[in-house]
Amino acid sequence: MREVALRQTADGDLVAVDTEARALGEIVTIELLIDSAPALRQMRVVSSCPIVREGMVMHEMRLAPVKGDNGHNGDNGDTENR
Repeated sequence: MREVALRQTADGDLVAVDTEARALGEIVTIELLIDSAPALRQMRVVSSCPIVREGMVMHEMRLAPVKGDNGHNGDNGDTENR
């Protein structure tokens, strides 16, 4: 698990910038703080393109919610503590 920068678009998608590229269609899990409580969300990579930031190649990925992700709490069935 690592931290990445996220921003939300006007249509509700999230844009992540990371050092690692992801494949189109790949499902990623992100943890957000909603009302000060952690919440896990399943997101699908819908676009990915390399960018240069501060002399480093980074990857900007647009993420869309996976249909069926209820997103009500941080419990994904794992017993692992986060």
